[in-house]
Amino acid sequence: PDSADSILVLPLSELWVDYYVVTPSWGPANEFKEFSVATHSEPSTVDIYLTGGTTLKGVNYKAGSKLTVNLPSFNVLQIQSKEDLSGSRIISTKPIVVASGHS
Repeated sequence: PDSADSILVLPLSELWVDYYVVTPSWGPANEFKEFSVATHSEPSTVDIYLTGGTTLKGVNYKAGSKLTVNLPSFNVLQIQSKEDLSGSRIISTKPIVVASGHS
């Protein structure tokens, strides 16, 4: 109820390989800050430099950690955290889509 949503939709030819995440630093304690990374028609290796801690596949990653994920074509990876993820950097070998926000 205390949220405003927006999105910038780009044509596939304008997708990038280098992104910075922005998540809200405020909100109810039970909400997660989050972002998603999605591939299109080509698989991509994605490096994520976290500014907040998260858990992925049972492994805890602290702020400052680097995650490397191989994403197949037409797949999505979602990262959630109780910590602010603003400033997390995402670098991929192929153009990807990144969306961020909170739940």
